[in-house]
Amino acid sequence: DGLHIEWLVHDPDGAEVTSCQVQVSGALSWAPAELGNGGQATRTAPGSCKWQAWLDNLAGATIYELRVCGCNASGQGRWSEPRQFKTCDVPAEPTHLCCSQRIHDGFRLEWHLDDPDGAVVAGCQIQVGTGLSWSAAMLVEEQGETMRRKGDTWQATVMNLSGATQYQVRVCGRNASGIGPWSRVQQFQTSDVPQEPTNIHICKRLPDKLLLEWEIQDPEGAAVSGCEVQIRGTL
Repeated sequence: DGLHIEWLVHDPDGAEVTSCQVQVSGALSWAPAELGNGGQATRTAPGSCKWQAWLDNLAGATIYELRVCGCNASGQGRWSEPRQFKTCDVPAEPTHLCCSQRIHDGFRLEWHLDDPDGAVVAGCQIQVGTGLSWSAAMLVEEQGETMRRKGDTWQATVMNLSGATQYQVRVCGRNASGIGPWSRVQQFQTSDVPQEPTNIHICKRLPDKLLLEWEIQDPEGAAVSGCEVQIRGTL
């Protein structure tokens, strides 16, 4: 929400520059800029002809047209040629969105998102789509926040979904400048139900019972918790 600008203004012989003014172009006219540091532009170092100022309370990801002038005991100097400057961008579109782990009622997601210059990504939003609508995803992480794993890699675990169901997912980043664009929509599925058992056989016979064995694979993220056995009757 701000800009740090620098410029050169030389001290005239016998009347050094005592202050500088900064103006921002509006829709129809120029207006004084709102400056930090007590509302004053300052020299970058004592005796230097380079000046600086912080412009506060600007809108993020916005281009501003600025001009500056110097003042001394003889009066106000000429305005500089207008220059355009842009405040920090919102985050870019996240990339490489993928599922790193499936669970019975959700999935763990990872994606990449670079920090814009001067406005680091503060967090991300995740939406889950079913049918024609989108809704905010419920997350496992503390306080329902996405987490920066390392560098530009982010992660989150989405929960409270239906098992063996495919969902559309999209993510976006946010920083002090605002909310960035959504990522490309990806489809991910929660853990599958168990597959059909195989290799069913009798391992022991008794007069009134049978001991059966079979094999069944554990789906990713949802181990088989039990099996049912049925006997077909005459009808």
